[in-house]
Amino acid sequence: TDAVPIQKFQFEDFFNFYKSLTQRTEVEKIFDEITGNAKRRVMTVPQLVDFLNKSQRDPRLNEILFPYADVERATHIINQYEPNKLNVSKGQLSSDGFLRYLLSEDNPIVAMSKYELSDDMDQPLAHYFINSSHNTYLT
Repeated sequence: TDAVPIQKFQFEDFFNFYKSLTQRTEVEKIFDEITGNAKRRVMTVPQLVDFLNKSQRDPRLNEILFPYADVERATHIINQYEPNKLNVSKGQLSSDGFLRYLLSEDNPIVAMSKYELSDDMDQPLAHYFINSSHNTYLT
């Protein structure tokens, strides 16, 4: 139970601690399916492009406003999220880099459009009608 000084506690330390606490076997399984259970567990640029377009992209989206991922996009993801510089130079994404991408702001759980406010909600709470019923749990 050694304390780590806050000045020395970097994101890399946090991420490694988080990984040790949460074993993400489902992410490892997906990574293995994409890479084909290769001996050297890395994802290539074409595999990442395929994953982004077939698994991550909503097919209902407009192709002009939300274009398909390409080699440039996949390379950017590898450059940004792959911790191993040798893999970056080879254009490969490790399972750590894949997990970093999945947990990043570039891969949000909620659609960005949901964050936009559509109603003016700056009045006091008493000014809004709240539809509720009393003791419905008793019936």
